[in-house]
Amino acid sequence: MIEPKVSKKESNNILFGVVTFLALFLPVVLHAVLGIAFSPVLSNSMKPGMSAGDLLITKEVPAKQLKVGDIVILRNGVSYDLFSHRIVSIKLNGSEMDIVTKGDANPVADAGIAKVNPRAMIPKAITRAPWLGRPIVYFSNHKGNLIGGFLLIVGLAFGLLRFLARRSLKAEARKIDELQMDEPFQLESTITHQIPASAEVANFEVVQAEKKSAKKAKKKAKTGQQSNAKNQSESKKDKKNAKKKKKSKK
Repeated sequence: MIEPKVSKKESNNILFGVVTFLALFLPVVLHAVLGIAFSPVLSNSMKPGMSAGDLLITKEVPAKQLKVGDIVILRNGVSYDLFSHRIVSIKLNGSEMDIVTKGDANPVADAGIAKVNPRAMIPKAITRAPWLGRPIVYFSNHKGNLIGGFLLIVGLAFGLLRFLARRSLKAEARKIDELQMDEPFQLESTITHQIPASAEVANFEVVQAEKKSAKKAKKKAKTGQQSNAKNQSESKKDKKNAKKKKKSKK
């Protein structure tokens, strides 16, 4: 059986699969294990430090460790929308913390106060990746949702067709391997079936040769008998001639 060789195309497919797997599951693993997450910046309220389309990388920390000047992701106390702004004020209010935030590009602080439990884990910005969040920002609007859904359907259809094609090719390759493995047994079977036929031919030739030799021997014996009979008749004639000669002399 021929050992399969990994072609360049197959190695590229494997690499693509690994990259896709990491892109899909690495953020989940990082968030579950280290508390690291990736969030797109949706507006320019934090310019010039951050712009819409940047990717904000955060790490969850206890709220009691936060301080003024940190950029955090919180839910607005009025609209309940998530936003990433800078902390401008922190006050303890009984068992809760009142946190006031403000966008660097906004003239006033955010409306509403975020009330947070000191033990709650809050995403705190540790760095940003410029422009990497643009695809997420684009696909978050209505038009982007339609295009994203269409691309998702096309991608799933393409993946399904590719899977079926590869499955068909593997089935054909398996059949070829099975045929190659069966060839020695078929050859042995053919030879085994041919041996009795060859023996029959050889026996037939031997019988024919024996018949020919028997005919030759019979013909030779008949010829010898005829020759003996001829010699005996000639001998009788010679005896008669000799008797006639004797009588004529007397």
